Parts: sequence; structure tokens; C-alpha cells
Amino acid sequence: MNREVQDVETFVTALRGSGLVNPGKIGIVGGSAGATLALFVALDTTDSGTNVWPYWNAGVRPACAVLLSTITDFSDRTPSEGQPQMAAASIRDIENFTQTILPDEQRSLSPISKVMTPTQSTPFVPMLIIQSQNDRTIPYHNFVDLMCALQSKSVDPKLYETHMLWGSDLHSFSMWNSCDNPESAGSTCTLVSTDVIEFLDAHLK
Repeated sequence: MNREVQDVETFVTALRGSGLVNPGKIGIVGGSAGATLALFVALDTTDSGTNVWPYWNAGVRPACAVLLSTITDFSDRTPSEGQPQMAAASIRDIENFTQTILPDEQRSLSPISKVMTPTQSTPFVPMLIIQSQNDRTIPYHNFVDLMCALQSKSVDPKLYETHMLWGSDLHSFSMWNSCDNPESAGSTCTLVSTDVIEFLDAHLK
């Protein structure tokens, strides 16, 4: 497992045992690389047992996850129509994270490879997934990759909510104060921040 993913899981485990919060009401929110880590954590059903820190299993995952501009398939460089290729910095980050330049290996290490058919013992963690259409850092097609992976594993669509910011090139938390539908105006505009807060309220209150 990548050390950064394990760091997040360690924090979740520590928070659950802190006595400061309801352990069943922990959510995780991430943007860009942070969203990818949040996705890994939400999908990780590995049982490490009680002798290996962070004592991880499907039952200690966060109750929900919010993903703002997440890389889902490390091997997919497909740009949005009419847009430039994925930023070179993003490609370097992927190679550093996976420690390989081989597409097949990158894909096998990607979050989409961790998507499993939900069961009673390993239920799907509800997700809010937000992406802008013209994001060059993480191209739109990574959003498509995740949708395809969820559908292929028969994940109930009611368990994940999606917002695509059509025509927008905003990335990660720069979307926070933007309309979730940039083509809307006036009273019909709902901010991304409002979507996130309402989603968290629905699953954590």
C-alpha cells in the first residue's frame, strides 16, 4: 500500500479511537491528490487484522467521501475534447506515486482497480464526486473511468452523487465558490460548497 494512503487510514483510525467524535460519523473530503487518497481509503476493504496498525478493515472506513477533481485511472491520459494533454506535472506525480512509467502497472495500482461489487460485509461508501469538464490537471475522462468502474461492479447509483461543471476549467477547491452548473445563473445557481455541506449533513448528522 502507498504510504500516503496508509497515513490517511492511520488518521481515521486514530480519530475513531480518540473519543472526540462519533466513530460512525466520520467523513473524508479531498481535492486533487487528496481526493485520490480519499477515494483509495473509501474503497479499501483490506483486513489488516488487530496486530497490524492501523488495524484497518471495511468497517472502519469513513461514512462518506467527497472527491473534488480526483485521478481514478493513473494510466488514462485522454484529454477533454479540444483540450490539451494532461499537465506534465500531473504525469510526474502519477509516476512518483506509482513508482512506474508502465501504463498496465499504473492502471493496476489505480483507484478504479479497487472498486469491488458491494456486499453486506463490504458495503459501498457513499460518495460525492465533482469534476470540471476542462480541467487540465485531471482530465474529464478520469471522471468517466470512475463511472464505468462503479457501473461495472453494480454499485447502486443512489450511493454516489455526481456534479460535472460543464465548460469550466477549475480544479479541486478552486471550484468551492462556483456554481455546480456554470451555465445556470441567478437563483438557479447552487454553489459547489453548498453541495458538499448538504451531502456531509445528509450522511453525518
